[in-house]
Amino acid sequence: MNNGIKSTEQGLASLASGTAPVAAGTGGATPAAGSGGGAALGAAATGSAAPSPQVQITSTASQLAALEQSLQAQPEVDAERVRRVQSALADGSYRLDPSRIAGGLLQSEQTLATL
Repeated sequence: MNNGIKSTEQGLASLASGTAPVAAGTGGATPAAGSGGGAALGAAATGSAAPSPQVQITSTASQLAALEQSLQAQPEVDAERVRRVQSALADGSYRLDPSRIAGGLLQSEQTLATL
C-alpha cells in the first residue's frame, strides 16, 4: 500500500523496534537534548565518542505501531462489502442510519480520548 506516508510508516516501525532514525549528514550523531546539537556534532566531527542517546517508547507509540501492523495485514478494499453496497444502491434498498453513524463517531471520539 503506497499512500504517500512511507516515511511515517518507517518512523513508526523504528519506534516499535526501539531504534531512532539518524538524520542525514550528521555522521551518525544525533543532537544532545538541550545542547542545540552543537556538542554532539562537534564531538562527532573531532572523532571523540559522544554518549549514545537513549530512546524510550511511550505506550501510545507502541499501540500505534501495533495498530499499523494490524492495519497493514487487512486488505485495502473489502470487495464483498463493495459488491453489497453497489447492489443496494442499484435496487434502491440502501438506507442510512443517522443514529448508527452518530454512535460510531462518538465511539471513535471516546476511543481517541483514552490515548
